[in-house]
Amino acid sequence: MILSYADIEHIAGAVSEDFYGGTSADNERPFCFPIERFASTYLGLSVAYARLSNDGSVLGVTAYQDIEYVVRAGDVKKIISLARNQVLLDKSLAGFSESISAKRRRRFTLAHECAHQILFQLEDQEGAAACRKPYALCMARRPRLLRTSEDWREWQANALGSALIMPADRLEQAIRELHWELPLVFHDGYPTIRSKLLIEHLCSRFSVSRAALTIRLRLLGFITQDKPEVCA
Repeated sequence: MILSYADIEHIAGAVSEDFYGGTSADNERPFCFPIERFASTYLGLSVAYARLSNDGSVLGVTAYQDIEYVVRAGDVKKIISLARNQVLLDKSLAGFSESISAKRRRRFTLAHECAHQILFQLEDQEGAAACRKPYALCMARRPRLLRTSEDWREWQANALGSALIMPADRLEQAIRELHWELPLVFHDGYPTIRSKLLIEHLCSRFSVSRAALTIRLRLLGFITQDKPEVCA
């Protein structure tokens, strides 16, 4: 199943609306999406922590069926039982780590794994059977070229996870409340001082990393690249 950006935005909006149950107006909902509560009460996922790789490259994993997840370190391997509808997050993201960066990375990783579960439920039987692995990983800093079905699933999970914790309407509302005009201005790939201040504020308000927020803002067309004047 390959989805467009529009498809993913629609899914995120529908799922969020169902989660909140229409009990509050959009402007009364928290800017910081309660991803932990969403995972446990809405998707029925249990969340635990374990060392998922020997080099820190795997931040999260979720299972579609009861399996054994293997962590290898040279010739040594550790087997972790992974239950269906369970999410394992790497120990580096555990709750006792109170650093802001760990908290924000934990939120995005959990949103990514929640997105995998949502997308898997939307697959038809043929699509679900095409998933070669009975689980999905969230990798740290691993670019994908979108060449394989697995690459597409990871891209879609990133996009849906981002849309869940950074809804377009809520981002725009937060920006407008500060009387900022859209789009934000970047110069040579970097935000202006004014735009940087706004991004830092949004990162705090939505509890996301600067990198994740910047990618989301670019996708939504909320960022423009200022072109320097050329002297004749």
